[in-house]
Amino acid sequence: MSFTERETLVIEVLREAGRPIVGAHLADLLGISPRTLRYDIGRINRLRGIPLIESDAAGYCLNQVAYGQALGEALPVSSVLEDDERLLVHLLDRTSVDLYDAARDCYLSESAVRSAASRLAPRVAVHGMSLSVNGSRIEMDGTELQRRRVLGGLVREAGNASIGGEWRLRRLLPDVDPGAVEAAVVRGLGEELPASDDIAWQNLVLNLAICLQRAEHPVDAAEVDQTPQRTWSQSGRVVDEIVRAFPSRPISAGDRAYLRRLVAVVLDNQSGADVPRGSVDDAVVSAVVAGAVDDCIRHFDLRAQRDRLVESIIDHTRRLFARKATLVYFRNGLRESLRTRSPYLYDVAVYLAHQISSALAVPVTDDEISLFAIYLGLYAQEREDGADLVAVTLVCPRYQTLQEWLLARVVEQFGEKITIVDVTTTIAAAEATDCELIVSALGSAGATRPVAEISAICSDQDLDTVRAKVTAIRDARLRGRTASALARFLDPRLFFADVQFRDSEEVIDFLCERLIATGKVPAGYTESVRLREAYSSTAFAHRFAVPHSMEFIAHEAVIAVLIPRSPIRWGDAEVALVLMLALNEDDLVDFTWFYQQLVYLLGDPQLFAELRAKRDFASFSDYLADQFVRPRRTSSS
Repeated sequence: MSFTERETLVIEVLREAGRPIVGAHLADLLGISPRTLRYDIGRINRLRGIPLIESDAAGYCLNQVAYGQALGEALPVSSVLEDDERLLVHLLDRTSVDLYDAARDCYLSESAVRSAASRLAPRVAVHGMSLSVNGSRIEMDGTELQRRRVLGGLVREAGNASIGGEWRLRRLLPDVDPGAVEAAVVRGLGEELPASDDIAWQNLVLNLAICLQRAEHPVDAAEVDQTPQRTWSQSGRVVDEIVRAFPSRPISAGDRAYLRRLVAVVLDNQSGADVPRGSVDDAVVSAVVAGAVDDCIRHFDLRAQRDRLVESIIDHTRRLFARKATLVYFRNGLRESLRTRSPYLYDVAVYLAHQISSALAVPVTDDEISLFAIYLGLYAQEREDGADLVAVTLVCPRYQTLQEWLLARVVEQFGEKITIVDVTTTIAAAEATDCELIVSALGSAGATRPVAEISAICSDQDLDTVRAKVTAIRDARLRGRTASALARFLDPRLFFADVQFRDSEEVIDFLCERLIATGKVPAGYTESVRLREAYSSTAFAHRFAVPHSMEFIAHEAVIAVLIPRSPIRWGDAEVALVLMLALNEDDLVDFTWFYQQLVYLLGDPQLFAELRAKRDFASFSDYLADQFVRPRRTSSS
């Protein structure tokens, strides 16, 4: 008797968390009820005969002693691979297989195999392969490198999995320990170990591991680019160590050449190696990137160190070509944090990637896009609208350096929250300036504007007085800005609760149709939304999605809201809330502010659950209005 896949995931998420998890939160992560969770944990412990999972006031956690014993006994755990992945892994070793044999070997029904095959066909086509069902035969054609890229895609998905990722990786690479691969690489490089970045290093190890796992299906030497690299001798020593470390894996002459090339490309990528033969000309790359960067700066009104940004993106694009030609796996572990923490900048990176990809005919994944986002973060930023800064005029008598000292103290304490309009010696003079708050060391007689009265030495108590006044003004402005944004960007005609769709395709079609019907967007809006989604999923945190167009083509900026009855499949995730954004240039500043506030709010599991529980437009918008102000009030206190 073995654990079910869900029971396996319960164990995996507790192991990866390394701390107790409250039952309700764990149930939410797994998409089950607390009652079902209790049943699963009870069954796990009964199967082991000891409490493998314990509980206390802090929640559920693994009994580490029992878990260690279970690992030594080869846990009776069923595969955590989903049906589609199980069939795909089975097909990777075959060009043709009987449908009924596949059903038997993968523990699936005949109809399940047929359905999975139809879903897998476009998935393998991305890597240049074809998959078809002809009568009772399943055919999958493609080169060995293409098959390795398919396996690399599965390994990448395992790395992106919110739970069970390490277990899925072990199932995909059962014959190869990535840790042993890494040790062999270190030995091969010896004293010439480069100062490689973590992303490149992890990608090198897993690329080698994937190729070792597929060693029984060698590549054709003719497929391998033999152009020498600067690190050719280094890569030869690494491959020698790999062969010694894995004597049970048959490394062919073709694979030796390929592994050598793979190591050389990764190492040379760190020092700006030439792109491989057959790639686009450097002059073309430079011209395309320069034009794309300039377009981005204009389109998003960015402040940028233009020349440094262009230079960095050119180098990155050349490395992208080298990786595309050689690597079978590429993942950027920073992708999700960049998407979640810097959603606007990430969208700029998507737009930039689209311009480059379209012009150079090179596919760009979301892992590559997130690297574009890093360069944008280093050398460009959106223009600040100044809406949060409070305009302040100081009133202080001229006495030696008192005015300068007071100005420096106020700026030091509140520089990120205020802008100094002027320094005057009377309230009357301050009243004549364009300020929102007067900070006065001479009282408030005759003032009609808000005044924070302080002493000339500006004590800590005086600073508290100024802080309270600044906070009050910012909160009032924030409430006004929020109310205005909600009135402009939310429309009761575009609020839909307790409706259900099968997947993201249906949701996008429905919401785009509603936006078109209300005159908010042009007829071609759906196509632009699909294009943006094709580059990188707009699902966040496995909870919500914010689909939107690639360009600012909406007639009016607005958000269409969908709260389904149950979660909807959205790429590799499931989402329980969809916010479709319609964007235009006239409202870019305010809409960007609103969008970022919204994404940050939805990133909090508790706030997300509370918002999703609002099933009518009024309560939904009222909740947003309250929460948009509350974080600011808390941070200013």
